[in-house]
Amino acid sequence: MKKSILILAGFILLFNLSCSKTPEGKVSEQSIKSAEGDKVLIRLKPQVGDVQKTLMTIDVTSEGAQEMNMKMRMNLDLKVIDKEEDVYNYQISYNSIKMNMNMGGMEMSYDSESENQSITSGIIDGPMKTLMEKPVMMKMSDKGEV
Repeated sequence: MKKSILILAGFILLFNLSCSKTPEGKVSEQSIKSAEGDKVLIRLKPQVGDVQKTLMTIDVTSEGAQEMNMKMRMNLDLKVIDKEEDVYNYQISYNSIKMNMNMGGMEMSYDSESENQSITSGIIDGPMKTLMEKPVMMKMSDKGEV
């Protein structure tokens, strides 16, 4: 049970860290060149009520004393519920989650769409169902800053 809680806490930490990192330079400084050679700054401009169906995949591998390999696949909907100046309020609803993990010799698979969970995946079934039942709120600027 403690291992499962540690695994779930590790996943949440990885998820939060991956959402908080920005690519090299600030997102607000990124631009592309047009066919004419002019720089074009890209901005996010969804409409309130828009829903974006998203497939997020996470593949984490760590080596060393404690090897870990985790592959996750999540289907989710990002719905714009409000806009305040240049900041959009999103509601994230998870539709399905699939995960395969091997950590220190302990293997675990989870599929939210499966009726028959194994003993190890059954341990995280409750917390995952809670995540899927309650939407997560997120704020993102028109520059992509979360």
